[in-house]
Order: sequence, then C-alpha cells, then structure tokens
Amino acid sequence: MLTSYTGSNVIAVNATALDKSGALTILKQFIKHASLDHRYHYFCFIPKGLNLQKSNNVSFVEVSKLGWFKRILWDSYFFEKQLKTHGVNPVKIISLQNTSINSDKEQIIYLHQPLPFSSVRWSFLKKEQFKLFLYKHFYKFFILLYVRNNTVFVVQTNWMKSALCSTSNINENRVHVIKPDIELPNVVPDDNPKKTASIHHTLLYPATPLFYKNHQIILDSLKIIKARNEISNIKFQVTFKPEEYKSFSESVNQYGLNDNVDYLGTIPYGELIQKYQSASMVLFPSYVETFGLPLAEGATLRKPVLCSDFPFSRDVLNGYPGATYLDYKDPLAWADAITNTLNKIKCDSLHNGDFTFKPSSSWKDFFKLI
Repeated sequence: MLTSYTGSNVIAVNATALDKSGALTILKQFIKHASLDHRYHYFCFIPKGLNLQKSNNVSFVEVSKLGWFKRILWDSYFFEKQLKTHGVNPVKIISLQNTSINSDKEQIIYLHQPLPFSSVRWSFLKKEQFKLFLYKHFYKFFILLYVRNNTVFVVQTNWMKSALCSTSNINENRVHVIKPDIELPNVVPDDNPKKTASIHHTLLYPATPLFYKNHQIILDSLKIIKARNEISNIKFQVTFKPEEYKSFSESVNQYGLNDNVDYLGTIPYGELIQKYQSASMVLFPSYVETFGLPLAEGATLRKPVLCSDFPFSRDVLNGYPGATYLDYKDPLAWADAITNTLNKIKCDSLHNGDFTFKPSSSWKDFFKLI
C-alpha cells in the first residue's frame, strides 16, 4: 500500500482516459501546473505507459486502458474503492475526462468532449458514424450522472458553456470558461507568406485521422482544383500515415492525388511549428471540436486559416482577419477559397495583420477554483 494521503490538502484526479492527442495535452498541462501548486497533494489515476513530469506533490497510479463498460464501473464504484485501497481521503475530486464520479466530495469536471453538444447529426446505421451517434445521444447521461449541487464544470470555450447550460439543469455560475495554454516555441511569424511557398504551396492540416475531422472534404476540393488544372504545385500535408486512415488513402488513389498529398505522420511539436511556418495556409475542416488548437496556432503565426463555420471556430478566431469560414459539407466552397487564397499569396495582396492568442483565462484560473 502506498503512503496514506488524508486531510484537507489532498485532491484526487481522475484521468485514466487521457492517453493521446488533445486529451494527453490537457493532462500534461494539468500536471505541469499542479506541480507548482504546493497547497495540495494531487493523487492522480492515469493511463499506463505515460512518461509524465514527476514532483513531490503529485503522485501517479497507473490504470490499464478501460473500455466503455469498465469506465462506467470505474466512475460508479472502482474509483472510490481505489482511493480507499491506497489510503486516500481527498478533500476534492477533479475529473479531467468529462464524466462525473460517484462521490459526495466536491467535484471539478473538465469537460472537453463536444459530441453530445454538437448540432451535427449522426446515423447509427453507418459504420463510421455509429460510435459518434452513441456519444451524442448517450454520453451526456454519464457526464451528468453523479453531478451534485457542489459540482463545478470547466470548459474551453464560451459556446461549450452556452451549450451545457442550455441543455442541462446547470447554473451558468457553476460553469467556468478556461482556455487551454498555447505555448509556441520562440518563433517569429513570417511576414511574407509568399516567400515560404517557393516550390509548393502547402496546405497544412494537423489533425488525427478521425471521421469528423473531415479530411475528405479537402480531397474532394482538391479533385475540383485538379479538374481546373490548378493542382500541380499544391501539397496537402496531413499528420498521419496512409495505413492509419485507409478510406482517406483510398480516395487519394482514386482521385489521382498521390503527388499532392504529403503524409507527415506523427511529428514532434517543434517540427510541427516549422511546418506551420512554411505552410501557405492552415486548413481546419473539422466540425466537432471544443476548441481546435490549430486554429489559434495558425492565427498566432499569421497564416491564412480556412475552417468550418461553427461556433467553436468563430470563438477561437474572434478578431482574426485571416480567417475564412466555410460550409463543412461544400467542397466547391473549399476549392474556391483555397485557390483564391493562393492567388492572393502569389500577388502579395494577402495581409493578415497581427494576431496574438490571448486567453481570457488560463490554468492559473483553474487552480484558483480549487
């Protein structure tokens, strides 16, 4: 048994599902800031196999990956049982993975799953949409299952706060908007986007190979551009390998776009920033997000940003003149926007102006809630 953690300075953290992508970023940022908060000892349940920053006031217990059913059991019973097994009696519980915990302790729930609150509809009859259908129609039940009057929510955007309050019996005073940290390396935005695209015009889309990330709409738009004979010097850069997204690579082959798609795979963040800097534009056709970090990253580096027209994108890019908002289902609109933006770059008529992402709140505000 581990050292007993009891008293008014112990906080238990539920983070067993935060093992990749944006969820892992949230966990790493949380751990970084928790290590600086010496008011409390943070006792964290995390996924196995992560190499996280260690500190004197942060303890880790690794938990094997949990499927849906086991996650329900974990939130309902085993989380509290594990606390007792490890001699932990926390003053509060923080759930970093959307769902509430069966406990009478005060809870802070970090809600970053947008699917139950999205206006997009899914069909349970389509294989690629079945899981999304379940998330939209059933996941919200588990988010709210053990919510009590002393439960506080943290969301990343104003639209998520509005969606949560309007679709559930949660008072807006119990929902706090705290935007994620954006920690770009020490880079100087390129004032001449034309200079960075001397050989190819690169269209960068840093996103995981998921259906709702909507990579297909870009392929459909490139097919249109190809029919116009304007495709020869365009490279669409994606952050995965062909075998990781078979339907995507099949469309690339079918459309004859093999020379126009650059599979970067998963790359270190510093290298990704270099890709941002050399890109002609940043694309973000995803239609289900809480925040959409590439939106803020692209704008901070003064890149033209073409994105789906949803509340999350307008929330993040509010005030940025280099943003273009498009119908996520209209490949012709995307094709026209891509070619128009490239033409402006060619003739030096693209001036996006300065944009610094200045979050109205940060992790410091999160820890003030504790």
